[in-house]
Amino acid sequence: MPTKTFYSWEQFLSDMEKRVIPALNANRSEFTGVMGLPRGGLMMAVIISHQLGIPLILWGSPDPMVQSLIGGSTRGAKYEHKMTQYVSSHPLDRRILVADDVADTGKRLASHRGNPIVTLFYHRSSIIEPTWWFNEKTENSGFIIFPWEKE
Repeated sequence: MPTKTFYSWEQFLSDMEKRVIPALNANRSEFTGVMGLPRGGLMMAVIISHQLGIPLILWGSPDPMVQSLIGGSTRGAKYEHKMTQYVSSHPLDRRILVADDVADTGKRLASHRGNPIVTLFYHRSSIIEPTWWFNEKTENSGFIIFPWEKE
């Protein structure tokens, strides 16, 4: 059975507060926004957006059901919020910070080469080395189970 490493909410929140946010805060003026890669990067991106005061960039557009839940109209009105922006394709702005939980193979991050990238974990065999990473994933780590994932 493959090895599993459990990364708790306490570890996640501690890393975000004590390591990730301070490192990124020093470069805040370089970012026009933050985009979290689904699904592992979404938690990070929301926290980064709030803590650094930069827009959260989301792919796609909100559907009418979501608009009704957040107080928008279901009759084609566009949901807008100064801290949330929607893009329909890969953003061309190379100052958008890309967040993901782990750079394992790096394949998911490859299309974001040229953007600043932040991950919680980095495996040295990844084809992309994030601009910032905070924990090394080794062969002994096995699968990293994040607190928002089902085991």
